[in-house]
Amino acid sequence: ISDLNGNLRLYANKDSIYSGTGSSVSDGRMLVFNEFTNGILILPVTGDSSVFMVVYVSAGICSGVSRCPRIAFVSRNHGTDSLVTQYGLGQYSMVNPIGEKIAAVMDAGGHGWWILCHGTDDNSFVRFKIDGRVPSSLSVQSIGSQYEYVGLNPFYSQGEMSFSPQGDKLLAVTLTGVVDVFDFDRCTGQLSNWLSLGTPALQVPGSDTYYGCSFSPDGTKIYVSEENNNQNGTTRLFQWDLLAPNIPASKTLIGTTISPMEFGQHQLGPDGKIYIANLAYPLDSTNPNNYYLSVIRDPNQAVLSYNFVYNGLWLEGHQSTLHLPNLPNYNLAPLVAQN
Repeated sequence: ISDLNGNLRLYANKDSIYSGTGSSVSDGRMLVFNEFTNGILILPVTGDSSVFMVVYVSAGICSGVSRCPRIAFVSRNHGTDSLVTQYGLGQYSMVNPIGEKIAAVMDAGGHGWWILCHGTDDNSFVRFKIDGRVPSSLSVQSIGSQYEYVGLNPFYSQGEMSFSPQGDKLLAVTLTGVVDVFDFDRCTGQLSNWLSLGTPALQVPGSDTYYGCSFSPDGTKIYVSEENNNQNGTTRLFQWDLLAPNIPASKTLIGTTISPMEFGQHQLGPDGKIYIANLAYPLDSTNPNNYYLSVIRDPNQAVLSYNFVYNGLWLEGHQSTLHLPNLPNYNLAPLVAQN
């Protein structure tokens, strides 16, 4: 997360929380579950500019299950940031752990955050709300596709989850072929109007092993990419038009990687472009394709041959893997009451 001038203020990985200067935050060590699809959320605390909150899925400290949500609060002291407190939020199931998904959206009043995760071996969305520094208890809504083994494919917990920029829709995908779209109510936190667009992926490597996903800036298009762990193949990027008369039939191929590259997570940038991580599989520091992000230049448009640019952004010597920062829409406006 950065300040209003774009200066890096705080970042985190599976090892610790760090100040913008690169120094580890005092007592900032976290128990993050290893590599994680949607990664870690860093959010401002409404009404308290002196504190950031870091929301993540932890491992090794959850009673009865392997993963559960956790939150840390960090005091913002510009170079001497320190951990205020850190605690778990409980678990939604005594049997099933949280899957590799976590996403946030501003509530309807613009005062707090809805945080959504997803369970494993079920169709449970796990939800809590944070107002200021006070999180609610976990609640569960059962809706959408069942996350479970498909054929020989056990990767049902992996895959990105993303809110639309307007905060009114949620998109979730998995390596087992799930592509689920929902309406989201920022007042209640409830999902509705489930739309299933996926195709079962019976094994990995293989087709329809979806990993990355995103919405266009206007929320009318969705983009989903494969990540099929195939050292000798390519992966594909698709678009669906949510305004089409037949949404499932609007699925269109718009991009393909160069072998043996894979697409990773997506991120909508402040310039209105969608950036997609590239990975040379296995990770290969000598592969020149590993030093770029791919770019969808005008995501609001229907499919055009020139709209997608493979290796469209040079990372100035840094490498990309499967992941990008988990950035919600920090500037989402409150809803206006209707008469």
